[in-house]
Amino acid sequence: MSVLSVATARSEGDTYTKSVQPRDMGVSLMAKWADYGISKVRYDPTHSHIVAVLVHEDTGTAITTGVETTRMTVVNRIDGGSTFVTIRLTSESAWQRGADVAVVTIEEQKYIRTDANKTKSDNLGDLPEL
Repeated sequence: MSVLSVATARSEGDTYTKSVQPRDMGVSLMAKWADYGISKVRYDPTHSHIVAVLVHEDTGTAITTGVETTRMTVVNRIDGGSTFVTIRLTSESAWQRGADVAVVTIEEQKYIRTDANKTKSDNLGDLPEL
């Protein structure tokens, strides 16, 4: 009998072990955090605007392999109703949920941020760079 210790809550800082195969056990081991998770970021030379991010689908039972995606694609998906959170792979090979990602519009320019302040820049916290 396998014993697994996996968090299932949806708040910031939750973790679950990515190597778990819940379909093989007939149980759901994690709550879906969002439609997508962002694990890495690429900035422009001034480091104020995001050029691309590494996006993973959250299936509700796993986080998929990441795909490099433009910032504008993320903006369009959020505007279309998709949800995003930041995620980080821990040293124990578990994904940890970060903050919700939202679009903030300032002077007709759209930014992706984990906070709602009106600074004219993208901000996804301290995610590692691509």
